[in-house]
Amino acid sequence: MKSIDLAIDLFVPGEYELRILYDKNNNGVWDPGDFFGKHLQPEIVVPIERKISIKAAWKNEFEIVL
Repeated sequence: MKSIDLAIDLFVPGEYELRILYDKNNNGVWDPGDFFGKHLQPEIVVPIERKISIKAAWKNEFEIVL
């Protein structure tokens, strides 16, 4: 299993829903692809099953298993 650490100091306290985007065509852009022609969906969106609660003045750590 691969582990990734992510630190972002931009969120205000509150509850958040997260989604992971997989860039299957590796172009670094969220684009529509060619769904109606070749039926290619370039980005797959996977929602995280639980909400994340961010608290002020805390080091908020969460483990997300994909």
